Amino acid sequence: MPVPYPVSITIEPRYRNRDRLTVAFRLLLAIPHIILVGSLGLSFASRNGHGDATSITGETGLLGGVAWLLAIVSWFTIVIAGEHLNVIRRYTRFYLRWRVRALAYMMLLEDRYPPFGDQPYPAALVLEEPSAPRDRAPRLQSVPTHALGRACGTWL
Repeated sequence: MPVPYPVSITIEPRYRNRDRLTVAFRLLLAIPHIILVGSLGLSFASRNGHGDATSITGETGLLGGVAWLLAIVSWFTIVIAGEHLNVIRRYTRFYLRWRVRALAYMMLLEDRYPPFGDQPYPAALVLEEPSAPRDRAPRLQSVPTHALGRACGTWL
């Protein structure tokens, strides 16, 4: 029997009677959300004559950077203790729900301005809580793959 995936996103888009003024200035109105939870994955890269490359990405925002660091901490806590720290899980869930709402607004799926923080909105992310402790083996199996990828200069 297949197990349902523990993450689902629901969006109730409006197809008629859209607010044209907010659509015209959507990216300007979304700047606070872009800074905090990121945008659609825009990045800029440049290379100088010496072969050095520089890239600037803006897909996670400030809160996403914190979530990325906490994901590394979570990896270690799950591998060592077999459980995800509740405070990190709550923060990650908070960030992901906010990001889904902001992206739905930026991608023109919803006209209503997304709330700051965790409040009801027509775009929603639902995460199922795990019913049992985490299995540590799959995380340990990924270490050689990432180490080999790093040694080759790219992620596999």
